[in-house]
Amino acid sequence: MFDAAHAALLRHGAGTNPAETRTHGGLIGTFGKHLVKTGLVGAKWGRLLNQIEHLRLIVDYTGEPIEPNKARWVVRQATEFVETMQRGLRDDESAPL
Repeated sequence: MFDAAHAALLRHGAGTNPAETRTHGGLIGTFGKHLVKTGLVGAKWGRLLNQIEHLRLIVDYTGEPIEPNKARWVVRQATEFVETMQRGLRDDESAPL
């Protein structure tokens, strides 16, 4: 999702500082600012990035396991996110995702 979000920012010409998008949190904030708030990407995708990032932080930094059903949900949502960003990258840049 990180790479798909980054590619969407680049495709839509979001003038971002590479230092802002180096971290997950920075990329998510920049994605929201340049794509969600401008209407180029639906708010659903910004919320999804935040939700999955929250889960990633829990698993990576606390070692707390994730329930199998939640893991399957994450995979489905991540697949949909990447596919949606790919479609948007192939379409006219002014078309909202």
